[in-house]
Order: sequence, then C-alpha cells, then structure tokens
Amino acid sequence: MQISHAERIEALNSKPVSPIQPEDHIAEALRKMAHCEYIRLLEQEIEIHHERNIMSLHDLVATTGRLQNVLTLLSPYISEKAAQRFEKRLSKLTRRLETIRLLDVMMRDLLVMGEGSTDRRTISSLIARLDAQRLVGKQKLYSSLSSKKYREFLDRFQLMLTQPLDDVLENNKADEPHRLEHVLPVLVMEHLAQMRHLSTTPDAFTSDDCIALYRQLDLLLDTLNGMYSEPNDAPLLFVEHAQKLHDTLYDVVQLTRRLAFVIHLPRINLENDQIGVMRVYRDDLRHRRENMLADVPDAWRQFDTSGTYTALAITVMAGTQDIALQ
Repeated sequence: MQISHAERIEALNSKPVSPIQPEDHIAEALRKMAHCEYIRLLEQEIEIHHERNIMSLHDLVATTGRLQNVLTLLSPYISEKAAQRFEKRLSKLTRRLETIRLLDVMMRDLLVMGEGSTDRRTISSLIARLDAQRLVGKQKLYSSLSSKKYREFLDRFQLMLTQPLDDVLENNKADEPHRLEHVLPVLVMEHLAQMRHLSTTPDAFTSDDCIALYRQLDLLLDTLNGMYSEPNDAPLLFVEHAQKLHDTLYDVVQLTRRLAFVIHLPRINLENDQIGVMRVYRDDLRHRRENMLADVPDAWRQFDTSGTYTALAITVMAGTQDIALQ
C-alpha cells in the first residue's frame, strides 16, 4: 500500500523535532535541518500534482537545492551508500525541475523580446514550441515523482530522519569533535577557505569560477540560516555583507545555465527562422553574462573585508553559544 505525501507529513508532524541546540551532535543538527526541508518538499510536491500554484514548481527547485546542501554536509556522518543513493535521486529531481524552470524563464525573455520586434510571429511560434517542450518536461517530472524508485527514496530518506541517531551514524567516533558548537566553526571556515582559494585572482573570474564560488557561499549561507529559527542581529549582519556577492554570483550562474540550455535547443528540431531568433537570444545571454562577470570582482572586494569576517565570527559565536534554533 502506497503512503501519500499527506500521510508522510502527518507522521512527521506527530513527532515534533526539538529545536537545534549547541550540544547536539552535528549529524543530529543537520537531520533537524533536513527534516524541515523534507516536509517543505512534500508540501510543494502536493501543490505541483494538483497544479494549484505554478510557483510551487519554482519553489521546489530552491527546496531541493537546500536539501542537497544539507545532504552534502550530512554525508560524512551516514553510510556512503545511503548518501550516494539520496544524492542520485535528488539530482535527478533537480534536473527535471531545472529543465522546466529554464523553459519558463526563456519563454518570459522571448515575450519581452517580442514586444519590440518586427519578428513577432516567429517569436510567438518559438514560444509555442518551447511551451510544448515544457509540457513534455512536466510529464517526465510527474512520471518520475510517481515512480517506484522515487517512493523508495522517500521511504528511505524519511527513515533516515526518524531513526535513532545511533542507527544512522556511520563509524561514530565519540573521541572526535562532534557537538554542533565545536564543529560549526570548522564547517564555516572550510567553506570560507574554499572561497578565498577560488578568489586568488579576482580580476580574472570565469563563469566556472563563479559557479564554484557560488556553491561554497550557498553552502555557507544555508548552514548558518538553517541553524536559526528566526533572524537576529548576528546572522543578519553577515548576510548583509554577503548578499551582494551572492546575488551577483547567482545571476552569473543562472545566465550560464540558461546559455548552456539554449545551445542544446537545436535537438528539438527548430525551424530556420526560429533558430535565427535563438541565436540572437544566445548572443544577448552571452553579453549579459559578460556584464555580470565584470561586476564580480567589485562584489568580491566588498565581501572580502575585515568587517565581513568580523560579522561571520559574531554569527558563529552566537550560533555555538546561544542557539535557540528551528
């Protein structure tokens, strides 16, 4: 007998998760973060199946991203096989969702292009073609979400969240640092070290550099944000310093993904005039990405200051000494 998403949510809510505490095992703190994102994922999938709110699909892209980030942090503490299984299933879901999201954004961009174009008929036919491709993407998404493998993933992931911690931990070593208050500063500094390593030549950032840098900053922010139930001065102070860099990198990353997606669009057999429109759109994306790349060095220099690192230190200290989390 299949378990519905509503039943899964009810089962999870029947056993409320206690707030994250400084003395929590780091794996337990991360499980609590994953618990919140997992419920959000189930709720958004219900919305998608009933097509109540198209934005739920876009929200689900963000939720799966956060869940993948938590899983990345949790992976060293659970079995390698389980971590790989979860990552594989979440990655497949993310690809399905990203395809639809990219098509949505492209159709929106083309609508704007058509407003001042003499080639409106071609643009309209291209949008209709992309909309048909979006329908195919939605059908593949629904098929994936209804598959036996995906239901098995949900079963296993929910079991991982609700089992006693000792049944989840792999190679637990009590003599090594494991409390959140001891491990959180290390996690934060690891991501920061990676960011500084990637930024040794800030005036020569490439799109690949930005993708890697965004990945580390996103992990850092998700780690900190997930540890607080409500914003307070400590995390907000750091977020204010990091926001411009995060937003600039996000724009570069999204333009790069859109550009890669556009380059492979000829696979859907576009007409010659439609290919011409896509070439114009592709060149526009490249131009916009180059402009955004030019903004990255300044955004990095505004981030790479003693004020930012002081704010980060305050955030970490608050998170390890007085966490009233989730």
